[in-house]
Parts: sequence; structure tokens; C-alpha cells
Amino acid sequence: MRTVFVLVAIFISTLSWGQKLKIAPVIGLHMSTVNYSDDFKEALDLALSADNKIKYKPVVSGSFGIWGDYTFSDKIGFRSGLLVNMRGNNIKLKFDDVNVSIKQRYTYLEIPLLVTYQLGDKPFKLLAGPTIGFALSARQKVKGSIEDGDNGGTASASESHKLSIGNDPNEDDIRPIDIGINLGVAKTISLSENPLELSFSVVPSISKHTTQTDLSSDYFGRHFSLGFKLAYFFSIK
Repeated sequence: MRTVFVLVAIFISTLSWGQKLKIAPVIGLHMSTVNYSDDFKEALDLALSADNKIKYKPVVSGSFGIWGDYTFSDKIGFRSGLLVNMRGNNIKLKFDDVNVSIKQRYTYLEIPLLVTYQLGDKPFKLLAGPTIGFALSARQKVKGSIEDGDNGGTASASESHKLSIGNDPNEDDIRPIDIGINLGVAKTISLSENPLELSFSVVPSISKHTTQTDLSSDYFGRHFSLGFKLAYFFSIK
């Protein structure tokens, strides 16, 4: 957590850079999921019979925060900021007449470190660079339902609990830090004196999001998300 405060202080200090700096409130909407390892999927398949079905479904999540853009030249710039980003995934299982949904939700405080490249005189720019996420919270909800063929009804039940954050594989569920690679394209829309920016990005994580012991090191997942963000930039005088 000390690292978070240091990075926040560095970001705030950039406000003294003058007119080359633009800041923007930003909101986003994206699809997120977890890409599980082949060993994890094979183990889950072996635990079920051939007649049962497994589906790995994405969930719709959102983000909000602030960006800061610093331009080095007419083409090249640097973007950072602070974003609260929600992610998630959903595993759906079907056992004969029983349906089970295992949904996990994660909240990260993210710091993007992106290089921006303006495409000539066109209102488009490319974005690329790492994103560092600090886990704030994680939660899992398990919901099950069973169809009663005789009476034509359905009985259901659900259970929800927090997932612990830390690096101890025997005590914790979610790693405290996640690192992703952000690849995107943005279009600038002129709006009075200040630009409105609509961007699309793909962010695959390169780090494992769960803790593992030596015996479970092959069973892991990595975050993946894609979606849009809307930002309204204005200059710091």
C-alpha cells in the first residue's frame, strides 16, 4: 500500500509541468474474464462426467478515475493516472438438472504507464504500455438451482463470501498486485476548446491473479478485458 501512496504523490506532482499537461475525468465499460490454464480446465473436465457442461463466461464491468497526458512532441506523449477498475469472471456448470454459477468480482486501483502516438493530422492515437493494478477487494458468489421435473418448479440457493488478498498460498486467494499490457486506439472529438476522447483497449494480464502452492502451480488464471473509455481533457494553466 505504501507503493500506491508514492505513485499517487508522483502523479499529483506532475500538475506542475504546465501547459503540456492535460488531465481528464474518465469512465469506462468493458467485458472482463479470466483465462484459465489448460491444466485447470482439464482438471475441471475430469471432475465432471462427459454429459456435464462447463462454460467460461465474461461479465460486464466498469471503471472510473482520472488520466493525465503529458506531450513530449506533436506525436509522442505519456499517459498515467489513477483508475478504480472492476473485473470479474463467471464459470457456469450444468449437472443433469442442477445448474451452478461461480461468479467472482475484483476491484483494483490501477496505474497505467502508457506511451501515446499521434497518427499524423488524423484524430487518432495509439496507446501502449503496462498497467499496474493493486487489489482492493475480491468476492465470490456461488448460486445453484435444481429443476423439479415432477412438480415443474425450480429450487435455488446462493452463498457469497470475500476472497482474501495476499501472497500466502496457504491463507490467501488473490494476489495483491496484477500487471497487464494495455493496447489501444483512441479518437479525439473536438468539443468547444477541450477534446473529448473515446478509446478502445485490450488488456491481457501477464501475471497470475491467484496464489499457488508448489503442488498447484499449474492451475492458474490471468485477467483479460476489452472495452471502451470516455475522457474529457482540459489543460492545466
